[in-house]
Amino acid sequence: MEKITGLSLKEVLRILKQAGLDSVPGAGAEILTDRMRNIISPKKATTEEWVRAMETCHEAGLPGSANIVFGSEETREEVVEHLSVVRNLQDRTGGFLSFIPWTFQPQTKRFKVRAVPTQEYLKVLGICRIFLDNILHIETSVMVLGKGVGQLALTSGADDISSVVIEENVLRSYGLKTEKEAVKFLKEGGFTPKRRDLLYNYDRYGNELAQTL
Repeated sequence: MEKITGLSLKEVLRILKQAGLDSVPGAGAEILTDRMRNIISPKKATTEEWVRAMETCHEAGLPGSANIVFGSEETREEVVEHLSVVRNLQDRTGGFLSFIPWTFQPQTKRFKVRAVPTQEYLKVLGICRIFLDNILHIETSVMVLGKGVGQLALTSGADDISSVVIEENVLRSYGLKTEKEAVKFLKEGGFTPKRRDLLYNYDRYGNELAQTL
């Protein structure tokens, strides 16, 4: 946006906030080491640029999420470095509402991809919960990982199943299609369903959701 508008990011965010923007997504973090970013996302921001952008968003009063994408060529050390970058930024700004570990889902065959076993995913998820004790929520994605792994994730550090996909999506049949299906899924796992908005406000939908239980 800076390049297109000729304005600073701070000014762009000010205008967007006045127009109604109240949060920002954290996708695009992938792995926050420049070695890995040059491999899997060479056209995206560098680690330094990503940190600067997120810090500017938080300073502007726009909270959001952060993520990690693993299952490619990253090392364990790079996973820890990524978490350290996110944790240190959160210490400075407090702007991350949630953190989302994703397994690598490439759109082309030019990347080296390894199948991430369920046990490894759950270990990384648990490490994220322990390491990022300054971020309140850890999300899992039933849409990507499926219902079985999703229920295990909720006992391994996650407290949120991300969004229910309503529109047509290649992953829709793999996850949860409707709110009622999500409620059933959570109750079967022994959890209390709650519906929220992007800022983790639960009260706004509490009465309506209660009627579906």
